Amino acid sequence: MGTRFHGSESVRADGFVQHQGTAGLTLSYLSRESFCKRWKSTIISSRGFLFIDRGNGRKTLMYNNYSYYRKYASLNSERWCCTLSGSCRAYIKFFKNRNETYFITLKTGKRQMYYDGNTYFDSKKGNAARRWLCTHYPKCKAFIRLDDDLVVLRKSDAHPHNHAKPRLCFLPIWVSIYLSFAMQAAWVKPQPPGGYSWSSHKHSNIVIVLKGTKPVELIVTTKGKRYLKFRDHYYVSHTGAVGRWRCIATNRCYASLYVDEHMRPLKITREHVHEPAVFVKTRAGYTRLNRPRNAYFAYRKAGMPELCDDKPPANVHFAQPMYVQQKANRFGNVSSS
Repeated sequence: MGTRFHGSESVRADGFVQHQGTAGLTLSYLSRESFCKRWKSTIISSRGFLFIDRGNGRKTLMYNNYSYYRKYASLNSERWCCTLSGSCRAYIKFFKNRNETYFITLKTGKRQMYYDGNTYFDSKKGNAARRWLCTHYPKCKAFIRLDDDLVVLRKSDAHPHNHAKPRLCFLPIWVSIYLSFAMQAAWVKPQPPGGYSWSSHKHSNIVIVLKGTKPVELIVTTKGKRYLKFRDHYYVSHTGAVGRWRCIATNRCYASLYVDEHMRPLKITREHVHEPAVFVKTRAGYTRLNRPRNAYFAYRKAGMPELCDDKPPANVHFAQPMYVQQKANRFGNVSSS
């Protein structure tokens, strides 16, 4: 699979590129003979790959008039086998590229691309395979090539970068008012998940991604466990895969969160089958409240029995953070997550 562009993925083989979910593709009558013959079909498509939605949640891959089904999908690859797998062993294997591509526009009108921690500029405009050189050229000879669909075709492995990578900063949204004047930064476009790419004219070695809210929060419990908080749900690190975090309710929920090296969320697999857990911040760390009636023991264990003068109602569960916040306003030493 090719580079993620605008939140979507694409596949490439033999010079053909196809984005998933491309509109305008139609498929006519299909008929298949025995012994893995070619599909006798008429496919109106300008690319080599076509994904067909079968209506039951599964997809069929059409390539070179042959059909394939997805055998398995891992964190870094997918394998699609021929639909006649009993008599045909042909398959296609796709490799995922988790490096996102950001396009940055300076105030001078110049456009740069941020890919895999480095910045590039377009050296040859109008060509089918565009060549993007490192912004430190000619001191740095590194380059990458893109096709018409802005998919990375090739990286210059023979000419690696000979300088440090630009710094990637995460700042609150209100800082944008200052940056727009002090650093001559320019708006570009929203970047997933909910950020904005900035480029500085005075400080060209800084690329800033503004975040309105912190997407991922790392917490440490009183027992020393590390959890990731994302959209009110909590995840624990999975030892079998790098960048994968499983839901803390591992015995009944199979939702997983994938993050990159900068702790930015990439995707979530499956939906949660339960309500979010409740954690409160104490002096010794975060404590999980399974039931409101256990708040007394949580406060007592954290060394704050003064917060137990009145207990919340027995039927209140997810109003617990509000209750704790009211207590924090009174005592000033407890805050909600």
